[in-house]
Amino acid sequence: LFMSSGLEAAGSDTDILLMTGILGESVTFPLNIEEPEQVINIAWNSETSVAFVTPGDPGTAPKVTVTHQNYNDRINVSRQNYNLEISELRMEDSGIYKADINMKTLETTVTTTRRYNLQVYRRLGKPKITQSLMTSVNSTCNVTLTCSVEKEEKNVTYRWSPLGEEGNVIRIFQTPDNQELTYTCTAWNPVSNSSDSISALQLC
Repeated sequence: LFMSSGLEAAGSDTDILLMTGILGESVTFPLNIEEPEQVINIAWNSETSVAFVTPGDPGTAPKVTVTHQNYNDRINVSRQNYNLEISELRMEDSGIYKADINMKTLETTVTTTRRYNLQVYRRLGKPKITQSLMTSVNSTCNVTLTCSVEKEEKNVTYRWSPLGEEGNVIRIFQTPDNQELTYTCTAWNPVSNSSDSISALQLC
């Protein structure tokens, strides 16, 4: 009962809800069960088993059995709607999660499956702009600027203003006419963004 049987489709509830989490913070998987008194049990699985949830005594929180040591002391379940929260998120928590919800009806037991795709990201630190490959001809200087974050992450995009260019490397042809400009690189990921700037006067 605690073991994952794979993440193949079960029944008609095959939509996967994309969830975004922040390293070290919490994420809540919404079940939003409207009739919590009808719940028999809920089995959560990911790459490993996660937790097994059963109703508590009337008026008390559900009973949660954490079924893998990676989730010890990090699982909470809402009394109102059985939503499951994972706290102190780790990068390795990313992946597919499945909840098999067993509920009683008047005549039988019905199992509903919900699926979630959790992606955990770090908040980005301040990026750093470095310059290289400077050449100068007739008071025009050709500079390559590189923007990078300290720990290279997945799904990081870079945008330069006022140029409007994307990518972490740009080439600038600096003339005396635009020495008042300030070039700003903004790094983005799904949970944060951060910027660094350099004055054109610093380039040549």
